[in-house]
This record gives sequence, C-alpha cells and structure tokens, in this order.
Amino acid sequence: RNLTVNGTNVLYTTDLDLRGPIVDAAGNEYKINDIYLYGIVTDKQDPFAGFALWVGETEGNWSDDASWSTGHAPRAGESVFLLSGNTLTMDASTPRLSEVVIGGTVLLKGWDTVFAADKVVVQNMAKITCDPCTTTTEPSNRVVIACGDLVVEKGGEIDAKAKGYKAYAGPGASSCKSAGASHAGHGGYPYMEGAKTAANRTIYGDTEWPDSIGSGGHGRNGGGVIRIDATGTVTVDGTVTAAGGDSSDFKVYNSGGNADGAGAGGSVL
Repeated sequence: RNLTVNGTNVLYTTDLDLRGPIVDAAGNEYKINDIYLYGIVTDKQDPFAGFALWVGETEGNWSDDASWSTGHAPRAGESVFLLSGNTLTMDASTPRLSEVVIGGTVLLKGWDTVFAADKVVVQNMAKITCDPCTTTTEPSNRVVIACGDLVVEKGGEIDAKAKGYKAYAGPGASSCKSAGASHAGHGGYPYMEGAKTAANRTIYGDTEWPDSIGSGGHGRNGGGVIRIDATGTVTVDGTVTAAGGDSSDFKVYNSGGNADGAGAGGSVL
C-alpha cells in the first residue's frame, strides 16, 4: 500500500504494523493519528473514519472491541483490514460490512455464523477457514460468506479441508482400515477381504444443493462445507477446497501394513 506525506511517496508495503511507530527512509517518525491509510497524511481527516484495523494480539476474537483501531468490533458499513500474521476467531455473524481485506486468518465457529460484506478480499498467504466438526453425529462448523464480490488472490485460501466428521464418524464412515469414506459416492478401497463392503457405506447429500460435510475415513477427517452467497463476481486465483483428509502413503499397505483410508470430500456451494 502507498503511504504519502505531503504528496511524496515514503512507504510501500503490504504488511504494515500500526501497533508501533512508523519510520520512513529518512528516519522521520509518524504516529497513527498522523496517517491516513491509502491516502495522504493530514490533520483535517479522521484517519480511521469508517475503517477498522485489527491492532490486538496476533491471536484473538473478532468481537473483542478493545483490539480494533476504532475501539469497537467492526460495524455495519465499515471497511476492515486484518494484517498478515494475525488469526481471528469469528463465533458470531458479522453485520454487513463494506470492504474486508484479509491478510491473516479468519476462523469461523458455528454452523450459522455468516461472514457478511460488500466485498471480501483474501490476500496471498491469507485464509478463511473453520473449526472441524466437534460431534460424531451432527455437523457443527462451516464457512459461510455472504457478499457482493469475492476475490481470492493467488496464494490465498478458503479452506475446509478435513473440517467435516471426525475419523470413523458420519453416515458414510469407513469401517475398514484401508477403505475411504463415502459421501456423494462410495469410498475407494484396496483389493482385500471385506474392504469393498466397508467402503460401500451410505451415500448421502444433495448434489443440487450440496451443504453436507464428508464422513471420516480410517484415521482421517471428512471434508467440511464452504458456502458462498455472492451477488456479484467471484474471482478465484487461489484455492477453495473442502477435500477430505488425505490417505496415508499406500506403500504402507503394499509392504504389509494398513494404510489409512481417506476422509470423504465435503461440499462447496
């Protein structure tokens, strides 16, 4: 981002930490109140009017008022910026925000928690994710983004991999050490006695409205759920995944051991 002083560009960075003093190349120090992000230093503007910047610890809760530059958690219509290196837990739905730029990690908790904004940008090395399922019978967490536009930049992620049912849990769970779990289709299995029966577990979910988490394999969680309700444009140059947990190296099985069967994939809607 460009920072200008009296029309002169003094700093370009995408990882600006405003919790301490900012010093330009000439050794001049600037206080937070002297800075207008994305613009010009001025005494006539409130530098954070309508803009919320996380200034708390590197791990925190989105709802922690004291950890935002505004003195309160982001409110409806405000723009939000989360710097890289920070991880925030979101356990309640947000109001409809303006533009949200994520440089760190946002972790959603709960099935009904909604991340709502006019525009969401997930930068390189940044992530929106959720907790894995906490029960063996019912889904409990997912990623839900309600937005106008969504941009996932190269290197950015929306990640629900292995966030579904725990290993051995779910309606399509594998009961065989080397067989994969089932979801929209049957899990894969090696050629061994009982494996086919173990893999051919319950098929479930709605292929036209996929919103169910994947079942767990042997030692591997199923995939979670990502739901994107976008009224504008969705641009993905990074990764969006709800894959199940990977199986272990199959060479283990071929050498006489038991490879862990993969978890079933989840859903992206």
